[in-house]
Amino acid sequence: MSKRSEAERDVADMTMVMLNLPADERRVRAEATNAAMACAMASGAEPNAWLREQFTGDLVLGLWEDPTEPGGVAVAALKGHGRLMLISQGTRSVPMVISAIRCTCAEEAEAMCRTFGDGRAKIKS
Repeated sequence: MSKRSEAERDVADMTMVMLNLPADERRVRAEATNAAMACAMASGAEPNAWLREQFTGDLVLGLWEDPTEPGGVAVAALKGHGRLMLISQGTRSVPMVISAIRCTCAEEAEAMCRTFGDGRAKIKS
């Protein structure tokens, strides 16, 4: 059995799911996310509490600058991928609470996914 390269292991271990959105939608979402985060911080919101609040919804998107992605913005589902899969298999619309957070890079988005989103450890009772 051959050893996987470090890059292959890193990709296999990732829990966030990259989304394929059109370039113009990526830019619009990035601008709205930047404005919402700036407004929250200007209001004196405690950053960690604000961040945890964003992850209470059904779908949480992470966005960060990436010149190799359409529109220069990468988009990943940090929370809610399973729900998106179920919705895509259905025939009717499903209401969802969607939020988005700005990340500095893919690694930060992955850390947020593992801490607050779909990649977080499940505690058995």
